[in-house]
Amino acid sequence: ADESSSSSTVGSTSRKSLFHNHSAAIPKQQFKAKPASVLSKEPFKPKKADAPLTDITEFQLNTERRAKERAELERVRLEKEKERQQQLEKVTREQAELEKKQIKELRKSMMPKPTPKPHFLGPDQI
Repeated sequence: ADESSSSSTVGSTSRKSLFHNHSAAIPKQQFKAKPASVLSKEPFKPKKADAPLTDITEFQLNTERRAKERAELERVRLEKEKERQQQLEKVTREQAELEKKQIKELRKSMMPKPTPKPHFLGPDQI
């Protein structure tokens, strides 16, 4: 275990020494500022685009389109339901009138009626 720790310290010291040797070989450069020509130039102005302006078009959401379709379907459904209801009421009314008529005829037929006097051929008609 002692050998591994000593080899790691030896490796790290050799790296440090290499870094110091390398940096010592490169001479330090002196900083030299360039003249500020930007201060005397005209400021930057972007040129106007040649492309036409964006054409703004109206858009329609699917929810709006679907709401209109749904309203139309609902209106058609209500019309059909109303027609069906009217048809049912008409049939019910006609059945009630027919039943009243049948009851009236039945009562009329149930009334006792006198039987007519039979006609016999008399002796003089023979």
